[in-house]
Amino acid sequence: MELSLVNYQAWEKAHLGIEGFTAVVGPSSLGKSSFGRAVRSALRNELLPGPIRLGAPRAEAALKLNDLA
Repeated sequence: MELSLVNYQAWEKAHLGIEGFTAVVGPSSLGKSSFGRAVRSALRNELLPGPIRLGAPRAEAALKLNDLA
């Protein structure tokens, strides 16, 4: 699975490959929780105005699922 973000909260551009069990770790206030919100937004196909990066006209959160067969 691959998560791609554009102007989503603190992330101007980000790409995260997720395979098996993946942990996102690091110091506080660096945007780890925004990855979880982005996955939820992509799965629900809804993006609320809150996650749009300050000054950006829009945000994108895309989830690409690998072949599950």
